Amino acid sequence: MANLEGMPEARKQVALADRIVVTKSDIADAAATEQLIARLSALNPAPVGIANGGEIEPGFLIEESDPARRSFDLGEPAHTHGLCSFSLFFEGRLSWPGFAQAMHVLTAFRGPDLLRVKGFVAVEECRGPLVVHFVQHVAHPPVELEDWPDEDRRTRLVFVTRGLGREAVVKLFSGVAAIVPVAGA
Repeated sequence: MANLEGMPEARKQVALADRIVVTKSDIADAAATEQLIARLSALNPAPVGIANGGEIEPGFLIEESDPARRSFDLGEPAHTHGLCSFSLFFEGRLSWPGFAQAMHVLTAFRGPDLLRVKGFVAVEECRGPLVVHFVQHVAHPPVELEDWPDEDRRTRLVFVTRGLGREAVVKLFSGVAAIVPVAGA
């Protein structure tokens, strides 16, 4: 709820959604969940689904949406209000402690500005990649895949931040984890 109130970009995303999924309601107060759903519905009359334990009925996500909404063209996506997104790619396998330390520093010092980090991490001790997901100060447990989804074996991370640019994150990873991103990535 705080993100909806404090971040215009969050309200914009809700307003343009074909479907809205509420997560973590199983660990939230029921009244807070009801209040969130009411706020979401006021921003957008789109269907709202509740994910229980992180799971939702797949049909909710893939049903045909209203054709009038699908034809609405917003043009190229543009970040506003100081938001930016960028990707980092790293060659070779990383040590998990080095990667975890870099992310710990990032979330500790810039957590509120770290809106989302997702990606695959090539870890020395693992056959497949670790799938990682961070939201602000929260680091979701990594999931080890049995194998890579494609031929690209690089660590690949997507960052969505507020007031935190790519170069600062590259510098952190280079200094803390002693890893160097792929040039031009």
